[in-house]
Amino acid sequence: MKAVIWGHKLHTHTHSYVHEGFWRAFKYLGYDTYWLDDQDDVSGIDFSRALMITEGQVDRRIPIRDDCHYVLHNCDRLRYASVASRCLALQVYTHGVSTSEVEALAPFTFYGAGCLTQPWATDLLPHEIDLSWAERRRKRRVMWVGTIGAGLFGNVQEIEPFRRACGEHGVPFIHRTGVDRRAHVAYVQASWLAPAIHGAWQVANGYIACRIFKNISYGQMGLTNSATVHALFDEQLIHRADTFDLFAEGEALMQRRSEYVARIRDLMRVVRERHTYINRIETILSVLPGGG
Repeated sequence: MKAVIWGHKLHTHTHSYVHEGFWRAFKYLGYDTYWLDDQDDVSGIDFSRALMITEGQVDRRIPIRDDCHYVLHNCDRLRYASVASRCLALQVYTHGVSTSEVEALAPFTFYGAGCLTQPWATDLLPHEIDLSWAERRRKRRVMWVGTIGAGLFGNVQEIEPFRRACGEHGVPFIHRTGVDRRAHVAYVQASWLAPAIHGAWQVANGYIACRIFKNISYGQMGLTNSATVHALFDEQLIHRADTFDLFAEGEALMQRRSEYVARIRDLMRVVRERHTYINRIETILSVLPGGG
């Protein structure tokens, strides 16, 4: 019952929010939980029989021990050759998964050849998701919390039509990064609309980012430009490939107040039951080589 998150400290990298989600969930489950990186003095920590979770950009000094288990995201597997039988590779779902060679554990969740593929999740724990948030009145502004970037994996070109739609409808578009969880939740809850807008690479490859799970769990309607994300939620989201149209569809639903609230509540229940880091840890433990 010992878990070590070895990696990005909070706000130092976009992956730090994944590590925070795992850290909070393991603590809630009663694990003796540590969140460490290569700069920490770990001389006084007993790592025996720990479950280690790490990411390939930040695992240079992680202890490699034959009594630990390892969950490795984008790591150099040669570094872990001595403990290969105790390692689980962790990947995020994309269309590149060969479903004919793996076992389907849940929608968009597969296991085979020592690799677990699953989406990320909301950073809230199940008991923190309050269905009454669906009824909150929104301020006429959009608060985008998170990354806006260019390049192969960027999303700026896909966000721009949505930002333009905001401007044409008199809705300020405000960008925030590096905020704590309480502020993050408050910003999203008060936002007029809270879309999960994926970049072109993510849309084409079916990458499922964590934004949709967070926004829904905070009490917002799910809006997305990704057909894969829409499919994950049994097509119960608002989906438009053109994010200019996504704004209009979202605002139209808001005018049908009872339907709007009911749909948000239903989606919040789905996230609470299926898409928290508690769920993701349960899946990891179910396939971890040698048991957790």
